[in-house]
Parts: sequence; structure tokens; C-alpha cells
Amino acid sequence: MRTRLVTVGLAGLALVTLAFGVQAGRPVDNDGDGYTNNRDCNDNDPTIWNLNSCGLCEVEPVGGCGGGGPTCTDNDGDTYAVEGGTCGPIDCNDADAAVNPGGAEICGDAIDNNCSGQIDEGCGGGTSSRDVIVVATNDLGMHCACPGSEYFMLLPPFNTLRAQVIERGGRSPVVLDDPNDIRVEYDTVENTEESLRADPYYQTWMTMMPKYGFGPAENAQGLIQGLTGATLDGEMEAKTGEGWWEVVGVPLFPDVSNNSAPADKVMIDALGQNNPNRNPYLTVNVNVYDQSNDELLASTTTVAPVAFGGCCNCHLDVTTNNTGIQNPTPRDSFEEMGRLHGLNGSGINIAQIDPDGDGVPGPVRCSVCHLDPAMGESVAPGGYTDSVTGDPLPTSQFTFSDVLHRGHLENPAALDMDPDLAQNCYNCHPGNGVNCFRGHHTTKDGANGPMWCTDCHGDLYQRVAEGQMEQPWSDATLPACEDCHRNTGELSPGDSTYLHTGVFGRYLNSRGHKNDKILCSTCHGAPHALYPSTLAKDNHQVLMLQGLTAPIGVCDTCHTGKSTTWRVPQH
Repeated sequence: MRTRLVTVGLAGLALVTLAFGVQAGRPVDNDGDGYTNNRDCNDNDPTIWNLNSCGLCEVEPVGGCGGGGPTCTDNDGDTYAVEGGTCGPIDCNDADAAVNPGGAEICGDAIDNNCSGQIDEGCGGGTSSRDVIVVATNDLGMHCACPGSEYFMLLPPFNTLRAQVIERGGRSPVVLDDPNDIRVEYDTVENTEESLRADPYYQTWMTMMPKYGFGPAENAQGLIQGLTGATLDGEMEAKTGEGWWEVVGVPLFPDVSNNSAPADKVMIDALGQNNPNRNPYLTVNVNVYDQSNDELLASTTTVAPVAFGGCCNCHLDVTTNNTGIQNPTPRDSFEEMGRLHGLNGSGINIAQIDPDGDGVPGPVRCSVCHLDPAMGESVAPGGYTDSVTGDPLPTSQFTFSDVLHRGHLENPAALDMDPDLAQNCYNCHPGNGVNCFRGHHTTKDGANGPMWCTDCHGDLYQRVAEGQMEQPWSDATLPACEDCHRNTGELSPGDSTYLHTGVFGRYLNSRGHKNDKILCSTCHGAPHALYPSTLAKDNHQVLMLQGLTAPIGVCDTCHTGKSTTWRVPQH
């Protein structure tokens, strides 16, 4: 089946009716303590809203983390606590009494037994272990994926991680990026081969992935792979001469399995109220090995976030309101969305496109016709055809970001239901009980109260007026740190050490400190989740490295024997 072109005027769009709570588009205050859930680290307890001085989402210890009479948490009874300060050295694993700062390092067990921040130091066949640390971050505060991919897709499972490996030294630590010297491996914790294959949504994605033109969902070894061939564990690629390591396109998916604790499953499944919640804040372990003897030099954990976008929150209701179908299926929603798309002036009913020619409409990828740089493409690839003539359907002059945002903003029915749609980012990004924007900026004041997405990006009216989404995912249109801050060291595209990754803004393309050796994200964290984040899990890595949840600013983290007091380093 191929698409038949029908031309209908724009007036048909006014028939769309949305049914959703306006409050869903912005953070809410569930516990009534005056702090919304993107600023409140525990929005179910009115007595707690901020991380305490120990970096924990708990009541402040008596006298503070470093004050007199502190509360010292020691769950495993090994006499070492997680708070640090006057409680003593930090216990890096308070669930295992054999792991603590007073323990002896056991060679070959891949565990940091003495909480030194290193694994198997002093081992390695009688030679001294190298003094190495690794810091890893995700490239975005929240990636999006689709729960149902059998009919159409906005974005596929696709997560990117960066790491920097530093051999500590007094004055001149060395940034390691030679794959002949070391190798950097990653492995995902909650997402496993078994858990993803047992997930009905991911099973559907594996079936549909080749139908979208992305190739098989398994590699030659039978392992789950993403669009780039990245698997759930493997080696990161060395950016030799650039000072960092990277893996692009890890196929991560919000976790529904028992690999996630119930308390971590905060994401609502909008496809069904009775469907179980999922964990959107996944864990990835990163390990560094010496190539000469396979000695494990350093380890860390980082957060790899992924959540379902908020499309279903509205479009299932749109289908009911426009068709009368109660409890519509994703198929019903796809057909209604296709009908509405055919009324937009293009005349193309996307619910009639059959890309794989199996006689069943779908699956349709929006970015085939609308350029989306997030897919790694510089032009819309095209390839869909008319159902009658067989002629190629035209690609659009408008980017996917442009038509998606502007199409909702210029829809009278959408604005009737939510007059503040231009600022209610959480209707879509990502919604479902998940905080994309959770970094330290949430504690700052913006133009109309606590800082919000629009304080940096502008609301949709501004973004459309300025043509921002004509160049989406671009340093030409995304906000820069220097818009508000000074002397950050943030680079510009013309600078010789600018990364030129092809996507993202100046922050993720910049580096500084010691002749631009250190990525900004290495010290400050992932965009939208900058240290200290309101999600304690985001802060774990820097807490282990320097004993604080602030951006890395303790010199001794990299410079051995230097100051152990936090301060703002030279950028």
C-alpha cells in the first residue's frame, strides 16, 4: 500500500480537540512545601525539599554534615557512614560491611574494597598501580524514546556517553586518550539482554527497527544493538588527540524490570494507566584498564537518562474526542493523526504510508520527510511514495522541530485547551512524571519565579519568531553559558579547540582548564542535570571523587597533594 495524495485546506486543523490538565505541562508541588517537583528532591515529603549538606535527600543532620552531633548513617554496621565530615571517611558502599575506607584492597575482584576511588590499586604483578580517575557523563539531561513503535516514531533508543581519563599528578595530571595505553569499557546495569527482550515495547522496537531502514536489531553475535551498532556493553572509542572517549547510540530504554528498585520507577506509562511505571534514570558503569596487563585502573558510575515523550498524554484523548472511540489503541491514534496530517496543506495522510510494502500501513519515521539533525542527518532522506502513482513524496522545507512545535502553537484548538502551551514544556519534554530539567539552575530565580526552560530557551512564541527551530540542535540557536555568566571559558565555533560535534550547543562543544584539556561536562555534569542536581543519583560520581556534590573544584581530585578545599577553578 502506498500513499494517496489528497489536498485539504488548513481550516480542518481547528477540529482537533485536546483534553489534558494544564498543570501537567509544568512542575507541580505534590507535598505542599512550596517547592515544585523539579526543585524538590523528595516531593512526597513536605519536610524535605533540598539535598542536605552531605549531598543526600534527607533531613539535615544535627550540626550539619561537618558540624557537631551529626547523624551518621551506617546501614551495614561497619562503623563507616555515608555522610563524611565528622562522621569520618565516606563509606562508598553502605550495603556491604566488607567495603569501607578501612578495608584492605583485594586484588582481582573488580571492587573498590577500601573506597579509595580506585580498584585493585597496588596490584598488577608487583608493580605499582597507576593513580587514575575516570569521569563519565551523558550528553543530554534526558533522551526520549517511543513506547509504541509499530506505527510511527519520533526518536529511537539512542544514548551517548563521554568519558575522560586522568592520570593524577601534582602540577600536571595527564589526560589519557591513547587506546594502546588504556581501554575504556562501559556496561549498562538495569538494561540487560534479558530485560529488554522481555519488555513488550522493546520487543516491538526490535521487530520494527529494520522496517524503519535502520538495519537489524541484533548484531552478528546475536546481541542487541542500536542504530550505530553500539551494544549494551562494550568499549568506548578513543578520541585520540582530543582527550576523551565516547560511545554513541547505546540503545537504552526506560526500565520496567526488577533490575530497578520500585522507588526508582517514577515514570508513568501514558499508554495505559494500569501499566507499570518505569525507571528513566539508568545506571552505566565505566571501567578503565591498562592495556599492558589488563589491570583495572579506575571505575565510575554515571546516569544515562531516557524517558517516553508526552505525545500519548494528549493524542489518545484527541482520538477519543474526534472519533468517539473510547479507550483508543495506538493504531486508532495513528490513523487519526494521519488524517489530521492530511489536512495540513501537504495532503499527505501519514497513516496510509507503507514503507516496507507489507500491505500494513507504517511504520513511519517523521524525519524521513522533515530534517532532524538529532538523527545524524544533514538533509531529510526522503523515500516514501504515493499510493497511486508510485511517485516519491516530497520532503519538507521545514525541520521536524519546526513543524512539531509551530504546528501545536498555531493550532487554535490546542491553545483553547492550554493557553499557556508556549511555556508548558513538560506536556511533551518528557512529561510522565519525569524531570528533564533538574540541575542546579532549578534553585535559581528566573523571570517569573523559579528558573524554567523558557528562561534559557525562550518560550515557543520567541523560538518561532527568532527562527530557532529552523536550525535545531545547533550552537547557532541553543543558549550559551555566556548569555548569563562571564569568564566561563566557553568556546565559540571559530576557536581552534572547539569540538564541532555536529549537534548541541556551545557547552557540549567546549572545554577548558589547562590549555583546554577538560570537557566542561566533565566538571559540571550533563546539560539540564548540572551539579548539584536535585536527583541524588546524578551527584554520586562527584560525591565519590571529591566528597561534595558541587561541580569538581577540589584540586586534589586530579592534582595529587594539592588543596582539598573546594573553590572555583580556572576555566
